[in-house]
Amino acid sequence: MTNKIIKSMVLMLISSSIFFSCRKELTEKTEKGNAPILHSDISMVTGPGSEGIMEFAPQTPNPYTLSNMQAALDSLAIRNELLCDITKFVIRATHKYIKFKPNDSIQFEKLLDDTSLILFDYPLDRKITKGGTYYRDPSISESQPNYQWCCVKADKALPSDVPYDILADLYLPEEDPNLIQFYNTEFDHCITLLIDEALKRTGNYDTSNYYGGMTSGGDLVSLKLPTKWTPAGNIKRTDNRQNTDIGLEGAKVRAHRWFETRECLTDANGNFNVIWQFRYPVDYSIKWERQDFDIRSGTFGQAYFNGPHQRGDWNLVINSGKSRHYAHIFRAGIDYFYKAVSQFSLTAPPSNTFWNPRLHIAAHDKNKTSKNATTHPWTRPFSIFPIMDFYNPDRRSDFIYGTAIHEIAHYAHWGFNKNGFNTGEDRVAESWGEGVEWVFCSWRYGSYGDANDAAMTTGGTDSYQERVRAGIDFNADIDFFSTYTPLVVDLIDEENQRNTRGHGGSTDWPIDRVNGYSIGQIETSFKKSKTWTEWRTNLFNDHTNSTENLLQELFDNW
Repeated sequence: MTNKIIKSMVLMLISSSIFFSCRKELTEKTEKGNAPILHSDISMVTGPGSEGIMEFAPQTPNPYTLSNMQAALDSLAIRNELLCDITKFVIRATHKYIKFKPNDSIQFEKLLDDTSLILFDYPLDRKITKGGTYYRDPSISESQPNYQWCCVKADKALPSDVPYDILADLYLPEEDPNLIQFYNTEFDHCITLLIDEALKRTGNYDTSNYYGGMTSGGDLVSLKLPTKWTPAGNIKRTDNRQNTDIGLEGAKVRAHRWFETRECLTDANGNFNVIWQFRYPVDYSIKWERQDFDIRSGTFGQAYFNGPHQRGDWNLVINSGKSRHYAHIFRAGIDYFYKAVSQFSLTAPPSNTFWNPRLHIAAHDKNKTSKNATTHPWTRPFSIFPIMDFYNPDRRSDFIYGTAIHEIAHYAHWGFNKNGFNTGEDRVAESWGEGVEWVFCSWRYGSYGDANDAAMTTGGTDSYQERVRAGIDFNADIDFFSTYTPLVVDLIDEENQRNTRGHGGSTDWPIDRVNGYSIGQIETSFKKSKTWTEWRTNLFNDHTNSTENLLQELFDNW
């Protein structure tokens, strides 16, 4: 079955319904409460305890089921502990707790395409004891996508062609549309008291959530509710090329407490604010995904950074382990998918559509000799969709970033010229990837490929720029340079390698007297080219350049 036929089948299966989830759109901005903040401004760094598969405490009863909520309300009423109009509470199914069980990638992608769903790869009703970077249900076969847990409004239309279990009908007082008008009024305390009673009756109550009132003699006279607060903070990654911590832009940060979840994106400086007020601590996390791409922990598991369970700002510096690898790859994804057009007039990679679905980036926690990344246009186990493999996570920051840019450039190439990507000359595709890598890295790092910067780390030398750093000349590694050529760099820069790196004319380096082409111009001609000769001819015909008569000389180096 061809890719086109399969995707046509997917399109016919798509429902026209508009879905809504537990995510609530606020009509006005809420401010941080004045509650005493625990762990205020704490700075976390990644460590061994943050890696690997997530772990959970034993299952406890769900406090939000209809029966448990009704029992909690009845108990409070009998004890007359709710000093409010109890009739305002109508215990009914406001939401449903769902576990989707997609059988294949078509069903999995359909779930991801519904942006109203806040999907988790792990259960929402179990306490996390180890954050980890991924979770995969042990009952799932290797050929099946991971289960997806979420909370949806009770009246939400669920997809008929994606298997799911309704784990529970829920009553969420803090999400009850009939009670929204009482938010931040005195009745709001009654909502919290009802939730607390349900937590107590199901063994999920945490006494540390309360603040005690004391007499002047130190006697406890009362327990009172803490005021509300807004989860916020800052996410940075350590860059060991620039030797500084840099704000991570565009990361999806979540604040989650049971079935109440809010998410937002970090700004250009890594700051975030979920614009929703909670009363108690939340579980913070980063889900390494955007609408057009995501990062997997290995081949199958969606990658996460599961942060602390706390009240107060979450300030994170990602500086080690798998998460460091994810962060640098993610930065490259944000730059190429969302900035290539405005920054360089380049064509962005395919947007997530039914004809060009999102890119899945598989980040592997292992080194692989002479292989940093592999581009698979659309075939992998249980998937007809694009998957890209990345290895060697211990490499220097700019090498990880550059490799990611190089491979995403191949994905963009596949997007705008599938025939050229599939059947064109390897040196055309790889030279394009090398050039785009150089352009992005020069933008971000200033001197990518500079001969004076010879610092290397483990993981091999899989790009032209890295070979320059290592002092490997053109003829000494001719097999590599004949495919991964510096052609695009040579079309842009004013450096003649034969003179500057070849010590005054050595043939160990190509002769390069061409300059002045922009990366956008080069892409225009590249889009129409499958062969080396076509690329040269198209450059000559498409653009006017003072050095265009030297194109033949430059291309003849390879």
